[in-house]
Amino acid sequence: MNRPLKDILKITVSDMKNNTPYSIQDILERLEKYPQFNKNYKLMAIQKCIINNPQRTNIGELGDLLYFKGNKYDKEITLLYKYDCNLIGIPIYRFDKKSSQKKALLSKQEAKQRQNHFLNSWEPKSLNIIESNNQIAIISSCSLSKIETSAPIKASQLYIGREFNILKRLKLNHNFDHYIISAKYGLISSEELINPYDKTFLDLTLHDIEAISSELKIREHLELIINSGKYKMIFLILGNQYMRTLQLKKPLLSDIPIITFLLDKNSETHQILKGENIYNLKLDTAKMIKRFENYGAIDLKMGIIEQLFKHYDEQELIKNPKIIKDFLNKEKKMNSLFII
Repeated sequence: MNRPLKDILKITVSDMKNNTPYSIQDILERLEKYPQFNKNYKLMAIQKCIINNPQRTNIGELGDLLYFKGNKYDKEITLLYKYDCNLIGIPIYRFDKKSSQKKALLSKQEAKQRQNHFLNSWEPKSLNIIESNNQIAIISSCSLSKIETSAPIKASQLYIGREFNILKRLKLNHNFDHYIISAKYGLISSEELINPYDKTFLDLTLHDIEAISSELKIREHLELIINSGKYKMIFLILGNQYMRTLQLKKPLLSDIPIITFLLDKNSETHQILKGENIYNLKLDTAKMIKRFENYGAIDLKMGIIEQLFKHYDEQELIKNPKIIKDFLNKEKKMNSLFII
């Protein structure tokens, strides 16, 4: 009976001593009695049981092997080293489960500390639905760039990033309400008076945000905006971290169109809001930046909103949300001042 190479490897590496260096050549020599597998196939199989990701802590099917570049090896501090394309002659160590578990525990403790530190300075505000006749709402993230002030100020005036500059231009000629996901105050109206702060969701990992998202109540405030009966369309202009605050694993119930833009270059296509009437529009970032030449990756999404509002009036967008996708698929070159 012909055994798969995977099973043969399990037997081959089982008698290797822990913490004893072996080169990949050593393993290849042990596999010479299996000529039915060529050398490249054997190398690929060995490579699959080697850890080459600094974040990995799980044991693979073969118990895993560890290898490193250079002479340093300290299993109590780190077991993992950068992948080296030169597979021949690299010392290999068997996987040390206890050290890995210790590393995983330490990682969890550090994550909990980050999450607690963030929550300790979290000061959520009640959501006030903006009083207006506007039927479109734009929800964006806060900005690292802020004006210098010691007094409470409207959220729309506090932030001065590139997206907020576009929003201020849009406000001059178009009708919409604006809400902001703040890393200190939660999902608030742009009219809300707030104090300056130095905090961002970028201080957390995506896993951190998922872990605390239910405590942030941002999803609840989004549902309040949707169910207020005031709006007929909502644009979510958010990046990875801020999208994760919306508890993406829970489908969103909405009777109105919710539009999101997803940049392919930032792996945002994995940050998808699920539910009916959700339009997750994936963008070819390089293509869009070339087309909308006055915007970069940072303000591209808000720039598209600016172009949409120049090309269509609010009621056209509300009546037929699909024209947004058609607009994005057009090949005409546009900038932020006029349409060619």
